[in-house]
Amino acid sequence: MNKVDDDSACIQSPHSFGVEGAWDFVYRPDAMVLQLKSTKRDWPGYGIEDNRFGFMWGQNMPCLAGGTVTRNPSGSYSSTSGRAGLYYGIDPYASRLVYSGLAKMADGRKAYYRNWQVACEVNLVYTTKIWYLPNSKVSFYVLGAHPEDAKGYQQVIASTDLVHYKHAAKL
Repeated sequence: MNKVDDDSACIQSPHSFGVEGAWDFVYRPDAMVLQLKSTKRDWPGYGIEDNRFGFMWGQNMPCLAGGTVTRNPSGSYSSTSGRAGLYYGIDPYASRLVYSGLAKMADGRKAYYRNWQVACEVNLVYTTKIWYLPNSKVSFYVLGAHPEDAKGYQQVIASTDLVHYKHAAKL
């Protein structure tokens, strides 16, 4: 786990390898992010209840298949998307909610859990996972999840205990 600032940390697996290109990610897109002070006005809070487009976190959302940004060999710089035009984007209409439910945590809390299959403009897909506690304003998310990390993500959530976190909602 790497602390990024007072309100967030990055939990990387051995499979995390990062990104390059037009996007300036604070965290690797294939790492799990722990974010405090997460509200319904900010992503992922506002999208957690949106079954169709809840996975979207930006206007020019890149394809994160394999946990990294996918380069478009025929892409070009454009006035509307800038350097983002050099990379493949996503197809929001071909993306879908795969799972919606609750995930139990060590202290007895239950986090909203959503798992989206995000389709790219090319024949690639990837998974975005979000766990969100709206009353405690805590979220965990992985933008481009690796399937081999699924068990590890579950272990992190199942072992989370917010009892001593001063902003946690009462049980």
